Amino acid sequence: MHSILIADSDYYRGLKYKNLDIWQRAGFQAEYVAISEEKALDYIKKYGVDLVLTELSGFQLNGISLPQKISENYKQTLVVFFTASRDFEAARQCIRLDIADYLLKPAGDEEILSMLERIKKRLVREVNTDLSKPALNVISQLQAGQDSKFIRKVALYLSDNIYNMVTMDNASEHLRLNKDYFGKRFKKESGITFGEFYKRLRIEYGKFLLDKGNLRVYEISGKLGFSHPDLFTATFREVTGIAPTKYVQDKK
Repeated sequence: MHSILIADSDYYRGLKYKNLDIWQRAGFQAEYVAISEEKALDYIKKYGVDLVLTELSGFQLNGISLPQKISENYKQTLVVFFTASRDFEAARQCIRLDIADYLLKPAGDEEILSMLERIKKRLVREVNTDLSKPALNVISQLQAGQDSKFIRKVALYLSDNIYNMVTMDNASEHLRLNKDYFGKRFKKESGITFGEFYKRLRIEYGKFLLDKGNLRVYEISGKLGFSHPDLFTATFREVTGIAPTKYVQDKK
């Protein structure tokens, strides 16, 4: 599920937006209402969000400054403006800020859902272009979270470091998230723990290397950071149901 931060200088109006059921219908979750630029940036730094919905102007919010700072520091977070019709021209001028989309108030369910579908496609597309085949295979086997940008960002980081040992501390730090929040969010969105996902991904890369046929089992074991070939074999059997040697034989 994709995460949303509502940035609105009127807290109660922002809370009203946050509590709309339309977010979950589209595979999103509104997590927080920020009434100032400082609070919005602080939340993004601590927890990360996929999408920020912000008004174009407000007493405590600078609609231009906030997306600028998000673009500079949190490039994987998208921004959508919601604005009154009288601000349309100003919103149009903000194209240079790479605003992902905009909503004119008042927006109906159909308009909001349409916008969210566009955002979802962009979120998935931006990560998919960089994901390896083994990572995509593991994600496709999940019972949940297949379209989660968060899960895909984690998979991308793990894939980029597949020949190094990675801990949840490493992954959460890379995504600039609190470790406990990272672990809970990963389990909630994917249906499995970070450790289980990492194990499956390493074995998927093991299968990929076995398919290439130019490395022995013990060489693949060492390449993937297993302390002993027997541990790699046991983990391979746990994930796939067969030993690496049987996997190779069945492929012939």
